[in-house]
Amino acid sequence: MTYYPRFNSGQNKLTPELLNRAMDALQWFESNRRRIAFKKPDQYVRRRDVPGFWAIILNSTPVSGQPNRWEYQWIEAKKNGRGYGTWAPDPEGRSSVNDGNAYNVLENPNDGTGVEGIGVDVDTLPGTFAIKPVPASTLVRMSTIKAPADEPEEPAVVEYWFSYWNAVDGQC
Repeated sequence: MTYYPRFNSGQNKLTPELLNRAMDALQWFESNRRRIAFKKPDQYVRRRDVPGFWAIILNSTPVSGQPNRWEYQWIEAKKNGRGYGTWAPDPEGRSSVNDGNAYNVLENPNDGTGVEGIGVDVDTLPGTFAIKPVPASTLVRMSTIKAPADEPEEPAVVEYWFSYWNAVDGQC
């Protein structure tokens, strides 16, 4: 059994209470380390990205019978340089071709009347002004969401969602 010393005196900011707390922490760690799952060094995430992945919007298709909502075709993006203008489609990444279309979470409350998800009252828009889909070539942060299946015995379905403010454009 390992002996962990107790301190009765300290020096400057290293008080006996602080030193004893450190010994208690060390004792706990050493007695529990077999139960702690350690990652190998290459498993640590070395960046501070938010969950999800980057994707480029390729195209949009209006959702039938649902005003101001679109389904988006997309491809995963990769960074191939520093600064602006260095994002490119990742041919080995995910895409709507294999994984399904994406949806804009800010379009979720849209119903074509009154205030829509981006805070614009479409009933008061002048002329031909209207909410527009997210334009092609837009870089977005994509998230995967598990949606329930249509039937209880079927597995959950993965959907792709992002958040991007739609433009409002038109002519007076």
